[in-house]
Amino acid sequence: MNHIYQPQKALYSYAPYFEIYLDKSQRLVRTFWHLQSEWMSDDEFKECMYNFWELVCEHNPICILSDTRLFNFIIDSELQEWYGELSGKYTPVDLKKMAYLKSSGLIEQFSIEQAVDEDPRTYIQTSYFNTEQDAYNWLKLTK
Repeated sequence: MNHIYQPQKALYSYAPYFEIYLDKSQRLVRTFWHLQSEWMSDDEFKECMYNFWELVCEHNPICILSDTRLFNFIIDSELQEWYGELSGKYTPVDLKKMAYLKSSGLIEQFSIEQAVDEDPRTYIQTSYFNTEQDAYNWLKLTK
């Protein structure tokens, strides 16, 4: 799979499931989920999300692009609620937009959207895209 954004070195990697990158010039945090996410435990998912929000607050981006096209983990209702509580505890000052590249799995995509809907911070705009280019255009980022 070709990516518009070619990351250098991960800020955080939870191999083989998840990676986080930072583009300082655009104040963008970029995440990649991998096919092996299907085999994650609930605790591993929680660890990924906890570290994600810690890094977001540390680096204070204006936008996040999460590539969930290969995300194969179903976030059940308990984890969706947990995610809403977790994300509500973090307040990255400058974060304005979160874009998601849609998962290829219908159930997985639905569970992502439900988890994101649990986030109580209504000031962050969220949208879902089929292509990186559409996401970059919405985020108003340069390639």
